[in-house]
Order: sequence, then structure tokens, then C-alpha cells
Amino acid sequence: AVVDAATGILVYALARKIIKKETPARIACVLYMVNPYTGALVGVMLTEIMTIFFTTLAIYLTFLFLEQKKARHLIPLGLLYGFLPQVRPPFLYISMALVGAISILSYSHMTYKTHIKKLILTIFIVLYLLPFTYSFYGNYKWYNQLSPLIVENQFVQNLFLSLYIDRMIPY
Repeated sequence: AVVDAATGILVYALARKIIKKETPARIACVLYMVNPYTGALVGVMLTEIMTIFFTTLAIYLTFLFLEQKKARHLIPLGLLYGFLPQVRPPFLYISMALVGAISILSYSHMTYKTHIKKLILTIFIVLYLLPFTYSFYGNYKWYNQLSPLIVENQFVQNLFLSLYIDRMIPY
């Protein structure tokens, strides 16, 4: 419930920055707070609430970075982009694309010297890769396979589970 409320506050802050008016930002916050989708999931131990929070926080920090061009926003952003696929594996490709895009934008728009830009981007990418170290290490140690998230092929597993019928229809 606290994380969902924090997401509502982030929605307000993001709407305030984008729209630059108080009333629509408050309406966005209220609409998020009373929406039935996340409210129903608050008491359940699922990853939806954390995913929405991390995604909203990443969007907010990305917006701050694009607006201010400050390197201090890249540190939590790198960790968020790396941690998001740990919560929801389908976000792996999206986070990789965002890291690439933010790296290109930051290198071309930050007003630091070239060697400082390279150091900042190296730290950003290392922080992105940091949440994957446990998965790489554990998957290699126990399954002898280098994999950033899980060792099973998700497509094959989901296809099998969708075709599995517990009880057969009598002939």
C-alpha cells in the first residue's frame, strides 16, 4: 500500500513537471489512487505493484535527466533499469534499449569533458549490469549455463503449460 501510494505521488510529480499546471497533476494523482487495477493488487504478493512503481520512478528520473542533463540522475537510473527485469523478465529488452538510448543521449548532451563522460557512462552501465550478477553466478554455478535471468526457455515452458490438460475428456 505504501509503494502504491508512493507511485501516486510520483504520478503527481511527473504530471506536474510535464503539464506544468497544478489541477491536472492533482487529477492524475487522484485517478491513480482510486483506480481499481492496482488497488485490487495491493494486498496480494504479486510483482505488479513493484513493477508499476519502478517503471514510474524510472520514467520520472529519465525525464529529470533529459530535462537537467545531470549525471546524478544516471546512478539510480542505471540500478532501476537493471532491477526492473529482475522483477519482470519481459522488461529485459526494453531496459537494454533504454540504457543504449540514454547512453547515446548522455554522451552527446552532457556538458562534461570527454573522459568524465566516459567514466559516467561506464558507471551507468556497471550499475545496470549489477543486478544481473546474482543470476549469472547462480545460473552458472548450479546449471552450468550463463543466463541473465532464468535458465529455462520461457517460450517453450509457456507453450507446454498452455497445452497441458490435467483431465482428459472421455472418448
